[in-house]
Amino acid sequence: MTFTRALSATALGLVALTGPVRADPVSVPFDPPRVEAGSDTCLPRPPQHVLTERWQDYDGGPVGGRDIALIRRDLRLLRQNDPERWFDTIEAANDRLLEVVDSYDETNRLLDRLDLLVAAGRMAELAESGLVDRVLEIAPSGTTSAKRTAADLLFEGTGVERDQDRAIDLWRQAAYAGDGASLLRMVELSYERDLDDWDIAPDVAVTMALGDLLGDLDPRLCDRVNRIAAVFLDGEAVAPDPDLAEDWYRFAADLGGHNAAWNLAEMHREAIEVEKDNDLMMQSLRQAAGFDLPYAMLQLAAILERGALAEQDLAEARALYEEAADFGDPTARIRLVNLARDRADGPEERDRLAAALDRMIDAPDTPGWAYVQRGDLVMAEDGRWAGADRAAELYRTAVEIDPSLSAAQMRLAGLMLRETETEQDLLDVVSTLRNAVYVDGQTEPMQDLQAIFRCRSAVAPVPSEAEYWTRMESFAGDTTVEVDPGRLDELTVEDDPMTLARLQSQAVNMRSRSLANFHEVLPGGASDAMRRMTREAGGALFVAEAKLALNRGDVGAAEDRLDRAIDAGEPGARAQLVSLLSDTKDLDGDRRARLVTLARDLAAEGNGAAIRTLIEIGETDPDAAWQRYSDAIARNGDVDALLFALPYLESASRTEEYRNRIRSTIDCTTSKALEYARVLREIGADDAVGQWIDVAEAASGGDGWERVAIGDALRELGGKEADEARALELYRAAADDGYSVGLRRLLSLRQDGEIQMTADETARMSIRLLRIADTEDIPVILNFLEYSDPQVRQIVNAEIDRRALYTEAAENGNAVAQLELARIVRDSDAAGDTSDRYADLLRRSADGGNAEAMYLLSQAYAYGVGVEQSAAQSRRWLTAAAEAGNETAASTARMIQ
Repeated sequence: MTFTRALSATALGLVALTGPVRADPVSVPFDPPRVEAGSDTCLPRPPQHVLTERWQDYDGGPVGGRDIALIRRDLRLLRQNDPERWFDTIEAANDRLLEVVDSYDETNRLLDRLDLLVAAGRMAELAESGLVDRVLEIAPSGTTSAKRTAADLLFEGTGVERDQDRAIDLWRQAAYAGDGASLLRMVELSYERDLDDWDIAPDVAVTMALGDLLGDLDPRLCDRVNRIAAVFLDGEAVAPDPDLAEDWYRFAADLGGHNAAWNLAEMHREAIEVEKDNDLMMQSLRQAAGFDLPYAMLQLAAILERGALAEQDLAEARALYEEAADFGDPTARIRLVNLARDRADGPEERDRLAAALDRMIDAPDTPGWAYVQRGDLVMAEDGRWAGADRAAELYRTAVEIDPSLSAAQMRLAGLMLRETETEQDLLDVVSTLRNAVYVDGQTEPMQDLQAIFRCRSAVAPVPSEAEYWTRMESFAGDTTVEVDPGRLDELTVEDDPMTLARLQSQAVNMRSRSLANFHEVLPGGASDAMRRMTREAGGALFVAEAKLALNRGDVGAAEDRLDRAIDAGEPGARAQLVSLLSDTKDLDGDRRARLVTLARDLAAEGNGAAIRTLIEIGETDPDAAWQRYSDAIARNGDVDALLFALPYLESASRTEEYRNRIRSTIDCTTSKALEYARVLREIGADDAVGQWIDVAEAASGGDGWERVAIGDALRELGGKEADEARALELYRAAADDGYSVGLRRLLSLRQDGEIQMTADETARMSIRLLRIADTEDIPVILNFLEYSDPQVRQIVNAEIDRRALYTEAAENGNAVAQLELARIVRDSDAAGDTSDRYADLLRRSADGGNAEAMYLLSQAYAYGVGVEQSAAQSRRWLTAAAEAGNETAASTARMIQ
């Protein structure tokens, strides 16, 4: 069947009145015909996966009983998709068509081979073949296809010297012969220049061209209708007419054209010059997806995943992604990974993520990041130690695929570090991390290099190398901006624009701590974009906000933020909540039960802090904890868990393995290094204790309390004269820098006779201590001085007003100071130092839990000193003092009984 159209007398006239060149494209009302045809009329272009399956094993044999036009369409699509890959297949199929199909002649073969060589970019081969000369030779008397091909070559100068006049002459000949594509080309040229021997009006020529394109009611009709729609949508030789383009796409879609349905859906999704119709868009998308078009499946799945233009349906979205992935679509494989990763907060979701990543890895041309994510998942599923070998292979593959993938290099270096035995092993790890630095200049690999030279290698500490990478991190300008909590309240654009600018820059890059700080500084001034980023930051932001809240002393807000982080699936949020709850005094029943549940769950995952919490709150004892959690520690134990486990290990090889794990992951802090040193002494590894004390000192950075802690460790774990001298130097350094803990250590050592200091030096040190000590510590220091030499007390008392110090501490609620001030009042003759004041100070100290004050208050009631005499009250406070541990009170209470 051939479509016929009722054309006006003007449209039927081929020759138009002569006139000037028309600069603007004409409007042509060329509507789709009304025909009785079913939705299976067309055989639309097959999707890529169908083409691949149909032709991937073709060996030059029979091409099947399909219509030659459909076979040639397949071959053209293969040429368009990947001419180099399918070159031999297309050549073999065309040779076969020449042999067995009468309607496929030498000219067809010549034109197809020339198009294939050009598409594949084989221009040298094209020149050697002589095909261009042959086409140019046959074109004047040849078919319209030959004329059109020759014209294309001449106009663009492809394989021949450019000759646009000759090209236009050939297009003119083909157009007068009724070739639709040539008619459209001549119309376009007529808008640009005067054309000799061309006198068909543009609207007439376009109508003729579109009529030629429409052709017969055959299986390839929808392909041609799509071409007509594109003419109106793109404004090719006509004025753009999106409404008419939509009509033609609808026409093809009704005939079974799934590509037209896709184009129609895209017009309404992007609202391209048409009034958006979501229902039509969804209907068209489903039609296109139903014909196995992967790109339609992807678009429909994305809409269902987001739930923006249709009700959210994750199950259907996943099914569509999976179907498209089965057809070989790489984007579908990525979408499956993203869909599963965003919701991988349970075993079923993690299994889906693993399956999605495995699907990517099993496919060709897998990106390196897929191997990184699969390695991360292996570590999460199997445990950081049980899954280490398998994960390392995945990370190595990622680096082989993409040497610039710094995430893979960093993870691989971390796993290599636990196995470093030789200097070359360490150099390999350092080289891997250096490469990661050079790739993107980020701070993370620099921080890893700092850790290696501070504590995570057998040669550590190497302060010079650690400091070098610290400077490099600072030079990179990517160090996270740390703002003191108190300073956040004062930070303004006017006072410190640079700090605020860096905070904003890092917040824009989704750095959670900076994002939290930025919102703290500008809680009402953040832009909509920043608020969207806050939502996208998810659990990491909540954790950062929890830390800010804790720094401000707002435990309730911190707990709320950690709850939200847990709901968002943020790793580490549960452990931080356990830490917060375990530090909270007087937990109610529900919160304690929650603490126990969280700690047990984390302990079963190898979390050492959770194991320690369960022991501290009496839920288990160390031996029972080891029996219960040893397998989890072996599989996934963190540093705290490994430190807990070391004393329980019986084999030397197992001990060495755990020590390597600790070394490769331990935090390079003074406290953690000293904790490890004590565990090493406990297991008899005395030869390694010194290194970790050295690590602790290198990590201290001159902090006073850390110097004292290192000195204590030297005296506890060293035992040599040099260790004692080194400890003393550390105490003195802390004291010289004004740290009270250093002064107290030196005074205690002098009091115990372990070091020599003159009375004057001791007194001066005591005075310094009193002047810098916190108020609550002053009573303890003054009591300590009571046991010093008379000469020391004399010097101190001459410069220090003991009563004033006790008074200040007493007013701040210090029970010891209240007791000591009561004694001063008792022994004083001053007018204000009455028995009533004495008894009042005793009562305040007793209420504060001081056992000695309780006993003296019982005596005051017994004798009516400053209070009304009361045997009952005397007995009450005597009993309280005895229960609080006062031996005199306990003895007296027994005598009374």
